[in-house]
Amino acid sequence: LTVNLVSADEAAAAGPDAEVTDEVVVLMAARAQREARARADAGDFDAAKTLLRSASQELRKRAPGSAQAAELLAQAEAMEEDVGFLSPATYDAGTKKRMLYKSTRVPAAPRPSPRATVCPRTNVIPSGRVTPVV
Repeated sequence: LTVNLVSADEAAAAGPDAEVTDEVVVLMAARAQREARARADAGDFDAAKTLLRSASQELRKRAPGSAQAAELLAQAEAMEEDVGFLSPATYDAGTKKRMLYKSTRVPAAPRPSPRATVCPRTNVIPSGRVTPVV
């Protein structure tokens, strides 16, 4: 594990990492989907709909500035579709299974190899190896 120490000013200037922020929003949406299924199983369809709508709005809010905009919008759309199936007349085992399947099938953006990433300031590869400065 490599930890780089920087001044408070340098850390404040760095700002939030967009990739990390995207991942947090995606993970929160996945949690909302799980909770919505649990609420629907318990018969609380209004709470389930609220959870999905809220998570969908967060995904849509994040999409315009994201490198994963298409994936975020696709996930938001899938969640909005699921809202229509959250009622006593339409929610059954098949619906639950479809919702679960869709939640695991959201396409992920390709991730760069961590070995290819070198810190420009320290010239250290995340594995801890030091690369020569040329």
